[in-house]
Formats: sequence, C-alpha cells, structure tokens
Amino acid sequence: MIRRHVPLGDNADAWLLISQIEHARLSQQLAAAWKTLLPTASGATRREFLAAVLHHDNGWDDWQTSPRIDPEHGRPYGFTEMPPDLGQAIWSKSIDACRAIGPLAGWVVASHFIQLQGKPDEDFAGWARWLGEQDRRRVGWLDEWLQADPQNSRAVAEECLHLLQQFDWLSLWLCCRAPIDARDPVEPMELGDGSHRFGPYRLRPVGSAIEMAPWPFTGDALDLVVNALRAPAGVYEKSSDMNAVTTRAAWRLAKPAGD
Repeated sequence: MIRRHVPLGDNADAWLLISQIEHARLSQQLAAAWKTLLPTASGATRREFLAAVLHHDNGWDDWQTSPRIDPEHGRPYGFTEMPPDLGQAIWSKSIDACRAIGPLAGWVVASHFIQLQGKPDEDFAGWARWLGEQDRRRVGWLDEWLQADPQNSRAVAEECLHLLQQFDWLSLWLCCRAPIDARDPVEPMELGDGSHRFGPYRLRPVGSAIEMAPWPFTGDALDLVVNALRAPAGVYEKSSDMNAVTTRAAWRLAKPAGD
C-alpha cells in the first residue's frame, strides 16, 4: 500500500492510499508504451516480461481490500514499513504468481525482491532465510528459460530485471511524489543510469503535465490514471474506521517542445 500525504488546507490533511496492484498496473502501462522495449528479445519474451511487470505485486491482492493498521502509529502500513513476516508472505505470493506465468517472469520478480531487500540493514536478520530460499528457487527458473529457446540469453534476462526496476521506480515516483494537485511541491526527478538503454531521463512538471526528456514513449503524450482511496489522516485501530472514499490520481507525461 502506498500512503501519500495530501494537504487539504485549513489544518486538514488526508492520505491518498494507492494499492500495490494499481502501482504495478501503472508500471506495466509505462513499459507497454516504451518505444524501444527489449529490441533484441523475441515476441514471447516481451509478452512474458510485460505480464511479469503487471503482476509483480499480485501478492497484495487480499491486502488492498482491508489494509492492515500499524498498531504503533495507528495508520495503514506503507509498503516500506512492513514487518518481515508480513512482507515475506506477500512477496512470496507475488513471486509464485509470476512463476505461474513463466520461468523468466518468476526469475525477474524474485530477483527484483532479492535486490530490494538484500542489502544489510536493521532487519536483515529477519529476511536472511527468506532471501536464501528465493535465491535457490530462481536459479532453476533461469536455467529453464535459457534452455527453452536459443534466442534467450542471460543478457536479455538481466535487461528484463533492470527494466522492471526502472518502470517500478518511475511508477512509484508518480504515485508518491509527482504533483497531482496545485498544492503539491514541484519535484523534478532523474531516472536511469545510462545502462541497458535506459536513461538518464529527466522529468519536470510543466503546467498540468510532466515533461520527460529525452522522450521515450510512442506518441507525443501518455495519460495515466490510478484508482485510489482517500481517507482523513488520523489515528485508527482498524481500516474500516477510516471512512475512506474512492478517488483517483492522474498524470500526463508529455514530449517536450522541440524534442
């Protein structure tokens, strides 16, 4: 769950709650509109990759219907605040859902989560066993995919992983930071590291749109919408107390003039 602070004025605040399922759908829309997506890969690989992006957070499916409340703070858990046991259960379901799509999808999503959580930090000990289990599982999936078609290569698999991470990050920036209201601060973003044909790309709000340069999508603009809930910011014992109402957030990515 993405929990975004929304200032309402007159000392009132709200949370915009965007499900991880919606965030993943947004990631897939960005990937599907990318002009140079996996140019050396087969059509089957591109289709499996796009399915992996769409479903990489499927483990949150049950969670979004009744978000768990963090008892310490009285608010819905944000996706970066999950205790290890809850996070592992959700990520395991996501990996299993993608493995059902195909071995490349399973490998990409398992590798994505391993890289996200694999850096030693304050709760690494609670993740170490899970990380080892997922690492062992993904090895066989990559071998299976490599042996299925001579066109499949480790380089293409690595590019799929890199692209998932980049589209995931761009979607998160939109959901968490990109302006959706005139009261939001203007916050540019630079994405990419120059590798795997990705970036750097510069994003900056201009009027009601967000310009992205150099322009990487088909067409001259890309309109994006996510469904969400809006709830008064406060302290809650359970999610049903929040009186959340359905809403949406929308952005337009646009090609800069002269690009």
